[in-house]
Amino acid sequence: MQVQEQFGLEGYGFFWLILEFLGEKMTKNDPPSMSLSAGNWKKITGVSAKKLQLFLAFLSELKLFDIKFEEKPSKMITISCDNLLKFKDEYTGRK
Repeated sequence: MQVQEQFGLEGYGFFWLILEFLGEKMTKNDPPSMSLSAGNWKKITGVSAKKLQLFLAFLSELKLFDIKFEEKPSKMITISCDNLLKFKDEYTGRK
């Protein structure tokens, strides 16, 4: 709700897009994490660099994602979501 209140449906969609992207890259036991350049994250999400920074900072404040920004070598951004593995395990257990 807080994401939608702050950024509207665009923020809500952004959140789910990142979760889906991490879920696709997730392996069986490793926490979902993805490191890409800021430019590649912009391509995936379709938002400007400034909006990307705002979204990610807000999601990090809410502890929905763990975000790491690295300036070198090429402005890499790592997004992790340890809870995604937990939720996957709960869902698999209910199946």
